[in-house]
Amino acid sequence: MKYIILKEVALGMLLTGYFFNVAYASGNDIAATTGIIRGHAPLVNAPSKMVNNTSIFTANSVDITSSRNNNQPLKVGDTLTLKFVVVDKDLDEDKGGKQTRQTVKFGYKDSTSGQFVWSDSGITFEDNQNPDLSSGTVKWKIPAAAVGSLLAYRIQPNTPYGNPSKFDKVVVGYVHQITAPGLIDENSSSEPSVNDGTGGTAVSGGVVRRFEDGAQIKIYRANFNNGTFTIGDELGNGIPKVLEYFTVKVMSEDNTDITGYFNYKWSLVNQDVNAIGATTSAQDNVVDLVSINTTMDQQGPTINGIVYQIPVNGNLKIKNSSDVQLRYAGAQGYYLSVDATYNDTAVIRTSATTTQLDDSPELIRRLLSD
Repeated sequence: MKYIILKEVALGMLLTGYFFNVAYASGNDIAATTGIIRGHAPLVNAPSKMVNNTSIFTANSVDITSSRNNNQPLKVGDTLTLKFVVVDKDLDEDKGGKQTRQTVKFGYKDSTSGQFVWSDSGITFEDNQNPDLSSGTVKWKIPAAAVGSLLAYRIQPNTPYGNPSKFDKVVVGYVHQITAPGLIDENSSSEPSVNDGTGGTAVSGGVVRRFEDGAQIKIYRANFNNGTFTIGDELGNGIPKVLEYFTVKVMSEDNTDITGYFNYKWSLVNQDVNAIGATTSAQDNVVDLVSINTTMDQQGPTINGIVYQIPVNGNLKIKNSSDVQLRYAGAQGYYLSVDATYNDTAVIRTSATTTQLDDSPELIRRLLSD
């Protein structure tokens, strides 16, 4: 018969009512098994916050930069770049760059629906196609639907090894704030708190604009044929004449043609009463004139108000088709002006350089007196 020898402390626990599991074989061998060994959940570190490649294990952070300049406001078409390094305290191989970057989404309030959405549409990856890397670079092109919205990001630290192999929350923040990012549940669709940020580098402003403040609108003479027009010479300080066609071109600050993004409204402004000679005082501006419904040559889409023709005297009308009263010389003596609006919401409202419609007031007065 074989005996199990219990150490004194174990025998004492047994006699006082404590029980424990032991596994034994022949002789005096005893073994015990613990629960599953766990490590530390992975985090993401902003490369800009790591000092001499030393990780920070107390908080998540990412770096956000803009394709324009981090000090310039965001606009449609800009590219945001999010960079991170996957880290933990376990000193194992944190090859989580590929897994983590696939969790990245960017968020914004859709300008059409008004709903906040998280999207991975338009995301591209860089510099860690190799799955053995712990770093990641994610690029995202800002869509037109994000106009007027703050931009946010979400990312979940994730590795192919370890227990836990991923962080139990999603890291979220606004791209324009440099504070510690917040956390939300993995399946949450909520937008970040206003106090959440990147913890690393951030971009200026935060609200997406349609175009830069420096966008310019200019008036051109137009050639009109069978419903389609082509752009002629820029009017500049030239004199527009009755029966001529005019169109516009809008160029962004970086010299991109953005004419097709707008609708246009023509006006006659700043009446020179001496040039008219038909009234004793200046009259109101004539706004929202009837324009030509046409298409842009080689571009196709119909753009509201893209072409305007100055009518002959007596045929001046506004959009509600009412005649303009007491304008005996029609449009003569006014300056021509145009405003550009996007989707019926004024985004850029830059009046073109106005020019006088006729440089011969004496001729007008003589015609009127005949």
